[in-house]
Amino acid sequence: MKIIEPKIKYIEKVEEIEDINYNALYEKQDIYLDKQIEFNECQFINCKFNDSILTKCSFIDCVFTNCDISNVEFSASTFIRVEFRECKLVGTNFIESSIQNVIFDNCFATYINLSSAKLKKVIIKDSNFSNASLIETKLDNVEIKDTNLTLSLIMHTNMQDLDLSTCDISGIKVNSESLQGIIINERQAIDLITILGVKLK
Repeated sequence: MKIIEPKIKYIEKVEEIEDINYNALYEKQDIYLDKQIEFNECQFINCKFNDSILTKCSFIDCVFTNCDISNVEFSASTFIRVEFRECKLVGTNFIESSIQNVIFDNCFATYINLSSAKLKKVIIKDSNFSNASLIETKLDNVEIKDTNLTLSLIMHTNMQDLDLSTCDISGIKVNSESLQGIIINERQAIDLITILGVKLK
């Protein structure tokens, strides 16, 4: 699947974050934010977000590279044409967020919460999403490959035609409704059989 990349024309390194931010480069900064903010055509490199609260914020055409975004509150926020590359997203909360044309590449995102979020044209690859929560998450044209999904909680989420055959899904907690139409390999099928209470003889 091909997604639309962030459209960044030019950026200027800045130190101070405003309510509305355009064409800004933030590098090696410790950031704590607790208000509604808009970022457009911005790049974050080696930044630490220090448990920021960014509810109902907007990120459009942004790139995060090697940032620590752990435990950040992104609930009900909007992400359009955004890249997370080699980022730490432990316990990051995207609940009820809208995520479109976004890539998570080589991210450490254990305990990430994507419940009630809307994911459209999203790629997750080469990442650790173990213990992730996807409860009533809406997936539209989502690709997940070579990703650790062990012990994740997936409930009431339509995964029709979602290919998880290259992922580790051992120990996931999933209801039968969510499994309809999922694409897996033979080894994974054995793991899922036990979840459904079927015994092999």
